[in-house]
Amino acid sequence: MVIIDKAAWQIDGGIPEDLVIRHFDTVFTWLADHKMLSAEGKEELEDGIDDGTSLNEEMITIEGLAFLEACYDEYLRVIAKDKYGIDFNGEELEKIYKKYREFENFMAWAKQEFGCLIPQEYLSFLKKGEFDSTVRKYYVIDEENTLEISEWFTPDKIPAIYKNCCEEKMTEKYHLPILDSCGCVAVLNCDSGADTYGQIWLRTPAGYYDEDSQENIYDELEFAAEKFTDIISNLKDAEQLEEIGIF
Repeated sequence: MVIIDKAAWQIDGGIPEDLVIRHFDTVFTWLADHKMLSAEGKEELEDGIDDGTSLNEEMITIEGLAFLEACYDEYLRVIAKDKYGIDFNGEELEKIYKKYREFENFMAWAKQEFGCLIPQEYLSFLKKGEFDSTVRKYYVIDEENTLEISEWFTPDKIPAIYKNCCEEKMTEKYHLPILDSCGCVAVLNCDSGADTYGQIWLRTPAGYYDEDSQENIYDELEFAAEKFTDIISNLKDAEQLEEIGIF
């Protein structure tokens, strides 16, 4: 039997019993609201959560089990500091579920519509959903050049952006848009049969409409990075760029 958590485990770990019971009540109630409790789970909730409650596969639906196996540990980390047992209405759990659904929907789209092999390092980044939009970041290409990260494209936005890029003939079918840089779109090459697989290229909006072909003609793509992890490992903020003498 797959056991996600037990009230006794948390109590034995030193968490006050009243907080543990409130925590499990929050989780079970949230699962019930999202139709992820089995008949046994509903009965457990109706009878009342106590120190003997076990959150296991018999208590939840297949969908609920998949979600909790993927995200329950993350939920515990999020609430550990000051929200354990007081995550009223499961607000933090709802946030995590939203990211989870967005990524699952993206993966379904990628399989059915995109059809190319997306590098795992990028999928791992996308799954974490840590898109910090409050601090402007820059990818340091070399000692003189940087690429400003104006916006990371989130899983829920990528399909529409990809469709637009293809319709405008800005990029190839195997190019996955991953970020915006001052109006330019950075794409990830997902053509697994090419030597350029996994590389990042930048599409500038500069171009023109060709009357003869009745198509948009754009300048050549600009090389940005050998692989996605190069961008992540070389991200700096404005203050850091000043320290190394680029700004």
